[in-house]
Amino acid sequence: AQYPRGQMPAQPYNPGGWTNSQQQPGARIAEPGIRIGAKVIDVIFVMILQVILGVIAGIAVGAAAFSSGSGDPFASGGNPFLGANLTLTLVVGAFTLAIDFVYNVVIVARFGGQPGKLMLGLRIVDTDGARPSMGVAFRRWTPMLVIVVLGIIPLISLLGGLARIVLMIANLVMIFADDRRRDVFDHVGGTFVVTTR
Repeated sequence: AQYPRGQMPAQPYNPGGWTNSQQQPGARIAEPGIRIGAKVIDVIFVMILQVILGVIAGIAVGAAAFSSGSGDPFASGGNPFLGANLTLTLVVGAFTLAIDFVYNVVIVARFGGQPGKLMLGLRIVDTDGARPSMGVAFRRWTPMLVIVVLGIIPLISLLGGLARIVLMIANLVMIFADDRRRDVFDHVGGTFVVTTR
């Protein structure tokens, strides 16, 4: 079947395709189960990267504090948000933001999906069925950008954690309830997740 530009198959599981040579031939909307599997793989990858880089950042900040003459690299003069504690929080936060940006924007724009999706034969496409541009990928990532930034800011980092849980639940509900299996990221970015397998 062929679909007009800007439209996707009306039924989520009917095989279909697009005529543009840059688009995914024979693609159809991905089922919720495989999307959840891809997300689990991506979460594991990102957690491993964050732990490794967090340890490296912690060692670097600790070494810098020792070399500056402080006997306790994490001493903060009674204020938990000053000194090396704040530096460590900001450094780890910056690493987290950078990892998330590369993983969810750069890789999506370059390859059409995060590693978990690519491993399972899924692709993120725009409304024309083509691989997302950097702008579309960035827009798709903005809900997570807000959550990551909230998680970095002292005193309101708990809000970031709660927002992450709400987003996870909303995404889970939406991929089952939405007729084209679009989650929050898809609605914000104007994208669909498809499979060609």
